Amino acid sequence: MSSRHRDTLTGYGFISPVLVGMLLWTLIPMGASLYYSFTRYDLPQSPKFIGADNYTALFHDSTFYNSLKVTVIFAAVSVPLGLFVGLMIAVMLNQRVAGMRVFRTLIYLPAVIPVVASTIVFKDMLSSSNLGLINYVLMKLHLIGKPIPFFTSPSTALWSVIFMGMWGAGGSMLVWLAGLQSVPEDLYDACRVDGAGAFRRFFSSDICALSNATYQLIQVLPIPAGRVAQARNDLMAARRLSVSRASARSRHSATIHGEPARVRSAVDLCMAASCLPTWMA
Repeated sequence: MSSRHRDTLTGYGFISPVLVGMLLWTLIPMGASLYYSFTRYDLPQSPKFIGADNYTALFHDSTFYNSLKVTVIFAAVSVPLGLFVGLMIAVMLNQRVAGMRVFRTLIYLPAVIPVVASTIVFKDMLSSSNLGLINYVLMKLHLIGKPIPFFTSPSTALWSVIFMGMWGAGGSMLVWLAGLQSVPEDLYDACRVDGAGAFRRFFSSDICALSNATYQLIQVLPIPAGRVAQARNDLMAARRLSVSRASARSRHSATIHGEPARVRSAVDLCMAASCLPTWMA
């Protein structure tokens, strides 16, 4: 065996855990979701092929379009806002100040905290009762007369989730900070010689040097948005499924093919397809 073939096999051996994991946890589930989207699968019965009935019911369901609208709004707002917040934090942490490493660690720490733990914290902070931290402080300051239903009102739930997503801005901050620290010092010296101020140096040198970091972040940041949207779709499907079953028991009749439990695989497939460009980049 030649050294080239040996190196190729060694490389494949190193990446084999990733390839196996992608096959087991990504490609096979996507293929199964595609298959089940064309079937009627009522456990414990075996799936029955029904063609495109699930997709027909999906595109005639007003809840699907509302969910799609909310998902698009969430991604369109949270991704640029996350980029901006991360960049502003990175600019502040790029200064030569004593103890800056401690500040960088503290800012980045929320990005590695488990999502479940962060959700519990924000659930208590933004609780609609008087015991919620935010509502408690606002009421003590006499800024509001009654608690704000952050997560239970349609007018505030989406923006509360977007605000909660900014908690993990330390991830984008780390990429921005690496890009800022890669800018040559000679470039800053040339800007100073030309009489450029801080804002001029930022827009003329830093922004241009951060084009690669911007491209990488635009690819990565939609993934959390897709995960939040998927979790929202799962909760919506579970809620509608329970309502459909309760209604079916009261009428002693079965529901149609468009029941959310069977349409869910079609929704999963649409969400997976939307993330494909990011995975393949």
